[in-house]
Amino acid sequence: MNRALRLLLLRWHRRLGVGIAVVLVMLVVTGIILNHSSELQLDQKPVRQAVLLQRYGVELPELVTYQVGARSLSLVGNNRLFLDEKEIAYCESPLRAAIQYQAGIVAVCTDQLLLLNTNGEIVERLSEAYGLPPGISSLGAMGSQLWLRAGDGEFLADLNSLMFTAGVAPKKIVWVQPVPPGAELTQKLTARYLGNDVHWERLLLDLHSGRLFGHWGVYLVDAAALGLLLLSLSGVWVWLTKPGRWK
Repeated sequence: MNRALRLLLLRWHRRLGVGIAVVLVMLVVTGIILNHSSELQLDQKPVRQAVLLQRYGVELPELVTYQVGARSLSLVGNNRLFLDEKEIAYCESPLRAAIQYQAGIVAVCTDQLLLLNTNGEIVERLSEAYGLPPGISSLGAMGSQLWLRAGDGEFLADLNSLMFTAGVAPKKIVWVQPVPPGAELTQKLTARYLGNDVHWERLLLDLHSGRLFGHWGVYLVDAAALGLLLLSLSGVWVWLTKPGRWK
């Protein structure tokens, strides 16, 4: 009887060890790292990886960028407007166009036209109440002229008198288009947008407990703990019942 039980425990001891090995390695590695969390300053290092942030319901923002002279004007997410890395204004998505004009910047957000100075400060915010043509899709400048493309028409803008006159833009005019933001700018704007809510210490704690994977992750870690207990008990039993152990 004891021999049959011992053989059964030996067989399941091996299977149980292989089955929980991956979870045990994860628990050991995360546990060791968490023991040195203060030295590694994990509570001050935010997580930036998209796949990991999605586990917390955090989605990376969409970036729309226009080149305005030597600088970049970007809409991050649905309403945050940045000049280079500096947040400057509220801008309701989408950012339809932006252009450097004379001594400032002109940008179009949904149904508003923003006049900005070189520091990114709003000088004027114009809407249809000021006679702004609805449905602006792009901007173009040639010399001292600023043109708006709206719907099926084109309009010459006089920003001094706030007049918008329907007309035909010069054929050589270049209508602005969004540009892909550089990798460095994307990283910095994304970091500004996401803030510092999720740190590596929190992620490792959630990984160690299984909470990173929801309820099933917690159950898996619980099962691994029970498996380790059974592994220990079966190992002790097999050791104690080895033939000739006590001779």
